[in-house]
Amino acid sequence: MACFALFALTLDTLFLAPTMDILNIANPTLQYLAAAGFAALCTAYFELAGLLYIGARNSLSKRLTAIAVGGIGVVSLMVWGLLRGYQLRFAAVLAGNPLGQFLATHSALASVFYIFITLATPVIGATALLYGWTEVSRARTWRRARERFETLRAAEIQLARQVQTEEEYLDQFDKRKQAACLEWRAIFAQFYERGQRNGACRETRWSVLHKSLLGGLLSSPLAFLLPLTWFPAQLAIPVIPGLALFIYFNRRRHHPSHERYLAQENTHFAVIPDAPQPRELRAPQPRLLSKGDES
Repeated sequence: MACFALFALTLDTLFLAPTMDILNIANPTLQYLAAAGFAALCTAYFELAGLLYIGARNSLSKRLTAIAVGGIGVVSLMVWGLLRGYQLRFAAVLAGNPLGQFLATHSALASVFYIFITLATPVIGATALLYGWTEVSRARTWRRARERFETLRAAEIQLARQVQTEEEYLDQFDKRKQAACLEWRAIFAQFYERGQRNGACRETRWSVLHKSLLGGLLSSPLAFLLPLTWFPAQLAIPVIPGLALFIYFNRRRHHPSHERYLAQENTHFAVIPDAPQPRELRAPQPRLLSKGDES
């Protein structure tokens, strides 16, 4: 339809170019350019009127306005067609062309013909362009809706699969957590029974005091960095680290870590009794049959 509209505009340009003399355009090249612009202007005018009419579906006033605009364009082109006919007859009479006598004899037919070719080409071009644009818009809308539909359908299928996968994962998650809880309980019971049976060698209180005093003595040289007048501060320098070390080691004594507990765990040696020696079996003695033993 776009090619058809372009063909109609080309035909209208060829028809209008010789009549540009009436607008004082004598150059042939400029005549074709002016005719092409005039044809495009008339086509755009009718196309805009058609778009205004189509867009005013629920407004009667807009539709009447579009009809009035289209009617003004039709009347103007009718006048332009009559003017073309009279101008061509006038030019033919001046040139002594028999066409002038023919147009003078059949003035009504000539007027109808020129009105038709002047009015039909822009109207048909505008209609073809409007129809083609409408079809292209519908095709684009359909393609966009189709792509959106395909995307949504693929997303729906993918989301359904994801939901099913997540449901299976949640089912397996409960089972895995239940199995992990059972494993933890078994490990706890095993180590609890092991601790009850073996026990551990707890660190003595004297060892805690010894480490605390050693840490305080190692930090006491820092007291000489202060003046002698600050005796309370000098006394606090070894006392504070010693007290902190005592708190730390005493807590570790009562609450050892897992690795420390295993390192201090008591060791029980079990004596495996000797396995009984296998008895030697005597080889059977050959026994000779005596008379009367055949039975």
